[in-house]
Amino acid sequence: FYLIYFFVIFLAGVSERLSSVLIGSILAAGAYVSLRWAGLTDGAASPDGSMFLRVAFLFAVALFYGFLVERIRLDRERRRTEHYARLERVNARLRELVELREAFVGSVSHELRTPLNAMLGYIDLVRDGSVGEIKPAAAHYIDKAYGRGVHLM
Repeated sequence: FYLIYFFVIFLAGVSERLSSVLIGSILAAGAYVSLRWAGLTDGAASPDGSMFLRVAFLFAVALFYGFLVERIRLDRERRRTEHYARLERVNARLRELVELREAFVGSVSHELRTPLNAMLGYIDLVRDGSVGEIKPAAAHYIDKAYGRGVHLM
């Protein structure tokens, strides 16, 4: 009887479905009753009160463990679903922030490059000598400014 009892508990832990535990307990109870009637177990070969009490106990234990395992499985699935929903919300927010960042960088880039382009044009005119002659010390600084501006572009 104890081997059948542990089989039902094992089935409850492995299957995680109440229906599987109930089917297993019906099969186990049927096997126990058949073995008992065949006289292969200790006790009388005819049905008596202790046999029916053991079968009832087997079903009660199977229902109890099956119910517990089913509740644990459902709770695990509920938590997994909540976790996935939370991850989806976080991912949506991250996508929104990436789009905002890209829009900001594009806008700032455009707003900075436009005047920088104009300044580089004027510095190039000064470097070429189109606006007049410049001193060599000033030419060094103008070349540096032009180089840094080109690097920013």
